[in-house]
Amino acid sequence: MSAVECCFPRVSLLVGMFLAGSVSVLAAGAGPAGGERPRPLSGQASAADRETANRADLLRADYEAKYLRPDAKPQGESLAFQQVEAAYRDALTKCKGTELEPYVWFRLAGLLGCRSDEAEATELQKAAKELAGTVDEMRAHYYLGLLHLQRRNEPGTAALWLKKVVRPGPEAGKRTLAASELREAHKLYISAQEQLARCEARLGDAPAAKQRYDRLIQQYPEHRAQLADALAWTLREAEAYRSKGAGPPKGTERSLPAPPSERPSSP
Repeated sequence: MSAVECCFPRVSLLVGMFLAGSVSVLAAGAGPAGGERPRPLSGQASAADRETANRADLLRADYEAKYLRPDAKPQGESLAFQQVEAAYRDALTKCKGTELEPYVWFRLAGLLGCRSDEAEATELQKAAKELAGTVDEMRAHYYLGLLHLQRRNEPGTAALWLKKVVRPGPEAGKRTLAASELREAHKLYISAQEQLARCEARLGDAPAAKQRYDRLIQQYPEHRAQLADALAWTLREAEAYRSKGAGPPKGTERSLPAPPSERPSSP
């Protein structure tokens, strides 16, 4: 299962359910230079846009039902996959700049994850760049972190992506955010911080994981009990993980490319 599919259902024709989370939200210290959103997702998705996305979802459902079963036969699989990918790319072109664009990006990334981690990671990085300054940029970085942590067992590289999910500020440019927008952004931030604590605990730095949760509790005291329980679970998981010898030694991770800002400069 792809990192995106951990958070989205495999098939959803009710794409409108996603749109509530597709909002502009320039986080403090995030977004393009100057703090301005270059291409706001202000366009309303038309009925034709939704139909295009639905068609891609239907093709994907057929593909998965036919070719992702244990007893599936490979004949025609490559062509069917190409047709689904083409349908999502067509939907992406037609939905660009609308509230439906992020949904299509993440569905496409999830599809590509059926083939390779690298393909999914590349698409998520494209999505993050195109959706810069929105809550869905945060979402793309979060999914990249999950991909490295959960699928590739690379907590060090996962942390580089998760740290890009910064705590949201109250305003996007000159526009005050709606309460629903802030809630969505704060949920992603809290989730990313929890995954960062998992990274630190897996790498043997339990004190750093505890300090991260202490900061979260200070920032969100109304969630103190839940966060305390989550910390205890994270530390138990990391201990069990290390006791099985599943974790890689520090500095030996085989990683996908790190975020551009984290790559060493060329000599």
